[in-house]
Amino acid sequence: MRHICGGHLDLNRHHAQSPQLQEMYQLSDDQGSGLIYQFLEKDADERALFNVHANLHRVYIGTHPDLDSYMFLKPLLTSYDRVVELSVVCFEVMYKVFSMRTPLAVTDWSMLNHPPVPVRRSMLLDSFLFILTSGQIAGLNPSRKQVSDVFEGVALYTDLVFKKLFPDRADSFKFESKNKVHAHKQKIVKISEGVWRELGKYRYYDTRIDTIRIQRGRYNIGC
Repeated sequence: MRHICGGHLDLNRHHAQSPQLQEMYQLSDDQGSGLIYQFLEKDADERALFNVHANLHRVYIGTHPDLDSYMFLKPLLTSYDRVVELSVVCFEVMYKVFSMRTPLAVTDWSMLNHPPVPVRRSMLLDSFLFILTSGQIAGLNPSRKQVSDVFEGVALYTDLVFKKLFPDRADSFKFESKNKVHAHKQKIVKISEGVWRELGKYRYYDTRIDTIRIQRGRYNIGC
């Protein structure tokens, strides 16, 4: 939904003369296009993460408007750490499944249409901390270490599960050096401000997260 309402499709139609994003193809035609598509995925991930986490938190504290439909989750949500953990699990599984379509021989991450798993995980952590520290969910202000520890634990566990299930794709789930991840994030940072501002022409509406970024006058993905 964020790809539509956030203006991603209209932006792509303007620049690539195509109404479709490169969801079914993992390789881009060039590095510039690949980085733009990776930023759009990050933007969509952030909105989806907010929705998932906000709904799980409402179930946890008993304020979800359709609580009866989500009561099956209550036994899993025994503490706020479990809320964070389940939110992260949803995304770890999702982007690990997506990564299985990426050719193993690809060494230039800038050619990918979706961020590689370690970069996507790192950007998701940045987004999570931005959401939690910008007052989007009242009463929550966990430390970066608290959230990072949950991310790392979920990543290690899901990596082990996926390696067991898909041994031929084990290299897809390996941990990369922090320097390599940071260097690639910096490439996305360089194009993020311009792309985000251009998206303002095409967004159908501003979410609360967009409004905060507009008030701050910049887009910062935490790098």
